[in-house]
Amino acid sequence: METAYQRALEGASKELESLDEMVYDLECQRAKLRQAIAILQTLLGQPISQNQTLTDAIIDFVRAKDGYAATTDVMDGLISRGYSAPTRSVATILSKLVRERQLRKGPKGGYKWAGIPNSAEEISLGPARSKLHLTAKPGAYSPPSRPPSRPVKTKS
Repeated sequence: METAYQRALEGASKELESLDEMVYDLECQRAKLRQAIAILQTLLGQPISQNQTLTDAIIDFVRAKDGYAATTDVMDGLISRGYSAPTRSVATILSKLVRERQLRKGPKGGYKWAGIPNSAEEISLGPARSKLHLTAKPGAYSPPSRPPSRPVKTKS
């Protein structure tokens, strides 16, 4: 029998999953706009702001890319945004980001943003189970004794 709490939990989980998808789409759109702004600044001869670390710039470029980005694509994207780094360093950062599950490696190579971790996956919709399994020997543990209670003073 499904309870009202179970229905509420399922509804909240579905809404959270929907919001996670919206956040993913918004993050990709923001990254594309940052990339477009950097390219337009270059075309206009304006200085490009580099207020990101190299790692953040790589994530931002891959996030903006539709499909999978090859290492050479990432290098070109970084150069267009005013970054200069050796290919070996960029490849190392890409590998680290895959290990950290911030990026996914494609079946034919290339990298794709893994997105925001799905919050709904962390919520179990099944019955609650204790993850704590203790085996106690009789007499091995006794709760601490409580101090004698004192009468509470009241204001008159």
